[in-house]
Amino acid sequence: MRTQFHTDDQMRRRVFIVEGDPIVAQHLVAALLTGEKQQLDSGRIGASEMVECTVVSSQREFLESDPALWDIVITASNLHDGNGFEILSFVQGLRPDVPVILTGDPDEADGAVEAIRAGAADYLMLTGHEMITLPVTIQKSLALQVIRSENDDLHADLSQSLSELGVANRELQLM
Repeated sequence: MRTQFHTDDQMRRRVFIVEGDPIVAQHLVAALLTGEKQQLDSGRIGASEMVECTVVSSQREFLESDPALWDIVITASNLHDGNGFEILSFVQGLRPDVPVILTGDPDEADGAVEAIRAGAADYLMLTGHEMITLPVTIQKSLALQVIRSENDDLHADLSQSLSELGVANRELQLM
């Protein structure tokens, strides 16, 4: 089952939700869209920062999706044909820049620690408060993604500048 929810024609962020339970998937999408509407209404985001939400119900469907379409991945820790840790590993191998958020029941607290240690951006316990926690979790993960990207760009610029300085220094020494 592949379901897409669009909130605007000028989408920038593509959220992939991998969830086998259609009720939980609908709840996550509703939480995401409600949080987005609140941010838009308050002026914290502009219309061009709206999201596109794609929901798939199995690990197989996700593995067949186009990695270029992932901006953030939210996956259940347990799926009928796999688990969120396999998806986390898959995403890290193809797109290490994409944050992966695992979800699970509160009784899976050990899984939360394991997920963070494995490199997940976050672990969201499904407690019924997702209308509040999911938008904040996504906003935090996307902000961290931007910071990491800017940091990588600055490191590249610094390396380039150091190389140019090294060349200029050698030229001056030869004079």
